[in-house]
Amino acid sequence: MLTWTFFDFSHWSLEKLEAASGQKAEASHPKTQRAFLAGRIALRHLLQNQNLSLDIVPNKKFGFLELKNCYGSIAHTDQVTVAAVSSLPVGIDIENCQRKVQQVLPKIAGPDEIRKIDSFQSEIAGKVQDKGLYLWTAKEAFSKALGLGLREGIQDLEVDLSGTSPYRGETCLETPLSLKAPALIFHVVGNYLVSLCFEKGLGDVVKPPQPYPLEPQ
Repeated sequence: MLTWTFFDFSHWSLEKLEAASGQKAEASHPKTQRAFLAGRIALRHLLQNQNLSLDIVPNKKFGFLELKNCYGSIAHTDQVTVAAVSSLPVGIDIENCQRKVQQVLPKIAGPDEIRKIDSFQSEIAGKVQDKGLYLWTAKEAFSKALGLGLREGIQDLEVDLSGTSPYRGETCLETPLSLKAPALIFHVVGNYLVSLCFEKGLGDVVKPPQPYPLEPQ
């Protein structure tokens, strides 16, 4: 099982997000509060559709989300959030297609990975301004799927974007979660690039997202 959703919460007030999530915002900054609640709403939307428990508990040591009988991941940028749920570890990331990351890629990727990204080919490549964004989002999604988040060690996660989708991830690190055959795919939704990392045994094709209502109910 693997499913994901895209939620544009730009028209949702903090009060509407609190009501829909059943939670009170805890962060001090309004922007952070809204993003946190939107992520919880998106994840609960997926769990409800799969008739799964709605209990969501952050792992105390590593911070990844612990769910009952499944795995989940959340990411957000601007005023949009994405969430994924799978029967095996999963990671998701999202960035604006116009973001430029070449200057910061060395923080998360090795010289060979950065050099190879110039030859990356994809049917959606023309929609992304900086090809390095594929590597950036893939690394983050891979790291989340392994339970590392954005902690040290992300440089030791190797992403191979050669060939065709789904692409491959490899690591020799001992990680909190594991995948036998990490697979990576990309989707473009509106102005955003979404990267998903999942167990290849679940299949080579991931269906488009289940959209969450754009307007508050």
